Amino acid sequence: MSHKPTVPGVVAGAGCILVIDGFLSLVGACGGGFAAVSALLPDPGAAVGPENPAALSRFLARYVPGYVDAVIAFTSFHALIGLGQLATARGLWRLRRRARRLAILSTLLKLLVVFVTVAYIMFTIAPAQERFFRFHPPVPAGGSGAPGDVDAFTVAWGMSILGVAAVLQLAVAVAVYFLLTSARATAAFVTPEPTVPPPAEEKPAAPAALPADTAFTTRPT
Repeated sequence: MSHKPTVPGVVAGAGCILVIDGFLSLVGACGGGFAAVSALLPDPGAAVGPENPAALSRFLARYVPGYVDAVIAFTSFHALIGLGQLATARGLWRLRRRARRLAILSTLLKLLVVFVTVAYIMFTIAPAQERFFRFHPPVPAGGSGAPGDVDAFTVAWGMSILGVAAVLQLAVAVAVYFLLTSARATAAFVTPEPTVPPPAEEKPAAPAALPADTAFTTRPT
């Protein structure tokens, strides 16, 4: 009966982090897919507001070069990396050595892409969003407050979310890297060498017995 190896806590914890991070990647991919589809759909001609939530996406597609292509690229990556993280977590819980390497590489790659995404939004999307809200200021809830205050709050809130997302992704990458490169995790993924029993000592063979009817006679002189 084969002995099932025990998964160390550091490996199980890294797998749980990958599951959560992969699920969030799929949620982000769904949001990006909605933005891309909204930008490609024809404008219904409704006023900017709750009845026309895709107006911002259409505005960005018009005034930001390559907006739709960039959204599709980032959305596809996050969808693939999310599915990959879920599959990698399953491999970690089964102590697959390839899953350990893929977990580290995919997490570092996602961190790089998240930083690129944040920079793209801050320097390309955010100025266009500010222009959109300046032309179409949101109506304050309850009719109180100036539209400009809501505009500034919306942009500041979006930047805060980006900052938190980048910090969290950095924390995920650091945690997964140090958990899977720890001594316990490294030892768990080392395949033990098969033990070969020592060779048995060979005993000298006993001399063959003579037939029972063998007679010894003396040669006559």
